Amino acid sequence: MIWLSVMAAAVISFQWFFWGYSLAFSHTAGKFLGDLENIGFRNVLAAPSVGSPKIPDLLFAVYQGMFAAITVALAVGAVAERGRMVRYFPHFPNLPLTHLKRAFSSLSFGLLLLPVLIL
Repeated sequence: MIWLSVMAAAVISFQWFFWGYSLAFSHTAGKFLGDLENIGFRNVLAAPSVGSPKIPDLLFAVYQGMFAAITVALAVGAVAERGRMVRYFPHFPNLPLTHLKRAFSSLSFGLLLLPVLIL
């Protein structure tokens, strides 16, 4: 499962390097979405960053990319801690039945305890 977390961090790091930084922190874009001006970290080396003019753009990009990679690795690690990820995939069609079974068992248990709670 460690391999899964490392691979998720690697994929997100590549995506951040290739187009993620440009879509998130472009200098010439709108408020919500960038314009791919800095795709592949083009023109990012020594320009002042969006965060502060005292921080170089490359340092800011690597710093923000670290958060993007760590967030995905933490999410994958949390799922991996619960068990094997492959084991969860076949159960998706059965989820409505499982929830209905739990709902009916909770309802019947509540109706069973209702006379005891009233007294």
